[in-house]
Amino acid sequence: MDQLTELHCHILPYVDDGAQNLEEANELLLLQQEQGVTTIVATPHRRTHMFETPQEDVCRQFERLKEFAAQMTPPIQLLFGCENFCDTALEQRLREQSVVCMGDSSFVLIEFSGRHSAKELLAYTSLAVSEGYRPVIAHAERYPCVQENSELLEALIDAGAWIQINAGSVLGEDGLRQKWLCGRLMKQNLVHLIASDCHHMDMRRPNLGTCAAYVERKMGKAYAERIFYENPALILSGKTGE
Repeated sequence: MDQLTELHCHILPYVDDGAQNLEEANELLLLQQEQGVTTIVATPHRRTHMFETPQEDVCRQFERLKEFAAQMTPPIQLLFGCENFCDTALEQRLREQSVVCMGDSSFVLIEFSGRHSAKELLAYTSLAVSEGYRPVIAHAERYPCVQENSELLEALIDAGAWIQINAGSVLGEDGLRQKWLCGRLMKQNLVHLIASDCHHMDMRRPNLGTCAAYVERKMGKAYAERIFYENPALILSGKTGE
């Protein structure tokens, strides 16, 4: 598969626990290109007391990397985004309508910790929706409350959320338990998006193309096209989805 869209990755240098410098960021871009990726939404972490890089610095690094991506052959389109940690600071930004979304859409990538409860996942989802956003739950397979009860994802979807899982989990890079869970979630039609969540050259490398080929073999072409093409295109179109 080619012309893929990467909707969750930590490719901007110097801003979080992803690319440590511009050289590594450029190398990650080249790997994304090898995986068939033509559009990337950069989603650096934003989390109080952990990832608080000033927004002007994040924007500066984005513009530097965007220039490099545009000069590649073929060029990669780099769009701005953020992985927003669910805490009181995010609650305030949601109410102030100041949350960084995915590209120019109303979709907002949100993440939780392993300590968040099912009730809290639902509460943040409902708040985001009530403020006019479409929440995308980042790497949903990693949360204990989801691992214990996958029916929680049905409730989150009913509340207005989209569900994203990591390509590495699908491929078994994070263990057989995660691979089995992701397979079950896909068969239950509880997944909207798959992304690499790439961070480094030596840890969680870009693997979206490899995963897309695997999903097509396991789930069929129609399913893979929906996950890797149709749903990302819906986000980038600015529409809110169903």
